[in-house]
Amino acid sequence: MKKANIQRGIGIGIAILWILALATTPLLHLMAEAPTYTVIVDPGHGGTDGGAVGDDGTVEKHLNLTIALLLKEKLEEKEIKVIMTRQTDEDTDGLTGFHKRLDLEERARIGNESGADLYVSIHINASTTRKDQGFQVWYGSGSPDAPRLAQAVTDAVDAARICTRIRAIKQVPETLYIFRTVTIPCVLVECGFISNAADLYKLKQETFRQDLCRALCDGILTYLTGSNSRIT
Repeated sequence: MKKANIQRGIGIGIAILWILALATTPLLHLMAEAPTYTVIVDPGHGGTDGGAVGDDGTVEKHLNLTIALLLKEKLEEKEIKVIMTRQTDEDTDGLTGFHKRLDLEERARIGNESGADLYVSIHINASTTRKDQGFQVWYGSGSPDAPRLAQAVTDAVDAARICTRIRAIKQVPETLYIFRTVTIPCVLVECGFISNAADLYKLKQETFRQDLCRALCDGILTYLTGSNSRIT
């Protein structure tokens, strides 16, 4: 009697294992086929190249890096691989002093040799007119998909309702080296105007930067997957 019970128990155990194997095989198959995306996040300026400066002394390069590192976190939360062109207050050529051309060439090299899916450059705008304000995305000419990326990012930030003004999408002038040279979809994100008091106040707030990077991440995911993937 005991032997029969043992055999019955073994049989039931084998059946359960077989059912579990059948149930998990499709899941493992889907996981194996899940696409892996890579995004380059490029904090503009750095080192001796500070970029624009606000009336209160805020330097663009610091805001760029702060926002870019936060965007990196949001993307990695969605299991997207992120390549940073810089992660500290320095330019990218590895040399002492200011060598703008070499720095731009290194950023473009990363864009073209990394095998990434897209390139997002984070900047803060500036104007001689303090009334100018708002968020704006520019797209590079190196890829025909760049306008679609620019639109996806702009739509996501607009939907988040965090910016006073969403400015029109435009193509980056051909004079800007990176954006005519990088051949993957490449956008220049101007997160606001450092020369506008209201924009600068927002950019210095952690809550705004969190909301902004969530929206940027959502726009990037929408572009990559073709569907809305808003972070909650």
